[in-house]
Amino acid sequence: MKLKKVASGALSVLALSCSALSVISASGAESTVKISASNETAAAGEQFTVSVSLADIPETGIQGAEFAVSYDSSIVSVDKVSIGKLAETGAEEADNIAEIPVFSSNISKEKSAVVVYFAVADSNPAYYMQGEGVMFTITGTVLENASAGSVADFKIIPNPRKINGSGTSEDNNKIWLGYDSDTNPDDDISNYVYYDSEVSDGSLTVSGSAQQGVKGDADNNGKVDIADVVAVSSYIGDSSVNKLSNDALFLCDVQNTGDGITSGDVLMLQQYLAQIITEL
Repeated sequence: MKLKKVASGALSVLALSCSALSVISASGAESTVKISASNETAAAGEQFTVSVSLADIPETGIQGAEFAVSYDSSIVSVDKVSIGKLAETGAEEADNIAEIPVFSSNISKEKSAVVVYFAVADSNPAYYMQGEGVMFTITGTVLENASAGSVADFKIIPNPRKINGSGTSEDNNKIWLGYDSDTNPDDDISNYVYYDSEVSDGSLTVSGSAQQGVKGDADNNGKVDIADVVAVSSYIGDSSVNKLSNDALFLCDVQNTGDGITSGDVLMLQQYLAQIITEL
């Protein structure tokens, strides 16, 4: 029996996020789906792939899903989203009334997020996502100016949109996963069952190391002096104008190494010059 299908890809999870709907919420640990992104490593300029997987899917399966993965666009660019084996359920071939793909995605450069949708029109649970595995992968490139040791987080979040598409409506704050418990072919979607979710964010760590140099030396003159403090402070003030080399970004990341250049690094440089601390 076929389940109703909406026409809009952006609301392909059956417009189920409308707050006016009365829906059934699944509860209990057995109804919590785990969503996780992998942790990867790649050097500046190299390609990477982050996998997003689901686990602990209840026996009733996932008929519809909508969520997003945000990423740090100052470290990586995202080029492609590919379906994983978990989402290749055969529904695409069986669902001959589908108006949109069963799995679809959108890369929002503006919001630095990848949004994914999964919606099966056929009410046969055999075509739902079942068990565990990779739902999709995100492929991209580490930016050429990304400093070694920096980390781009891949965070699993609700789709960053308005609930009903209106500019004055409420922001969506839910990861949508579930199925329609009513197999009658009508337009009533009030029997949609939602699962809770538990997320584990992923990351991309930039590998490699800077050329040999002096920690804290921003201008590559072989020593740490007030000019380095000024250079790092200026970079924090406006990094688009007061640029630092890849080596300088690495060498001057002296506090909480790996979190990028911050005011904490400036403070440590000042303390080093004032001989409050003896090493960086």
